[in-house]
Amino acid sequence: MRKLTTLLFSLLLALCISCSKKSNPPAMEILHPNDTLTRIEINSPQRYLLLPIEESQPEVQVRLVGDRPEDTWLDIRLAVDSIDYYVPLALPEGKSPVTVEIIGLDKKAISYEKIQLADTFDTSAKDYYRPAYHHSPAYGWMNDPNGMI
Repeated sequence: MRKLTTLLFSLLLALCISCSKKSNPPAMEILHPNDTLTRIEINSPQRYLLLPIEESQPEVQVRLVGDRPEDTWLDIRLAVDSIDYYVPLALPEGKSPVTVEIIGLDKKAISYEKIQLADTFDTSAKDYYRPAYHHSPAYGWMNDPNGMI
C-alpha cells in the first residue's frame, strides 16, 4: 500500500511540474495607472497596432513611447461605442517591448477590446462610392484635397 501511495504521489508531482511550465507573456497588456492615462505594453511587436476609430468622438492623445525626441502626441478619435474603421500605428521594427500611451479615453471604451496587432494593413478600397482613380487617402477621410494643388 505504501508503494502505491508513493507511486501515485510521484505521478501527481510529475504532472504538476509538467503543467506548471511558464506560459508566454500576453502579446499586449493594457494598464490603467490612473483615470486619465492608459498604457499599452506590447511584448511581441508586429508591424502595426490597429487603432479603432469612431468619427463622432472627440480626439484623445496617443503616443508611441520611445527614446527619440520626435516622439509626439497624436490627436486621434478612438472608438468609444462603435467602430467606423481602423488606422494603423507603425511600431518600431526589432524593438521589444513597445509602450503606447493614451490620454483622455474612458476605461470602458470599446477601443481597448478591439485594438489589434497585425503585420499587414489592408488599404484596398472596399467602399462602393470610393473613387477608383482620383486621389483619396488609404483609409478614413481627408479634409480638403484642393489645398495641396
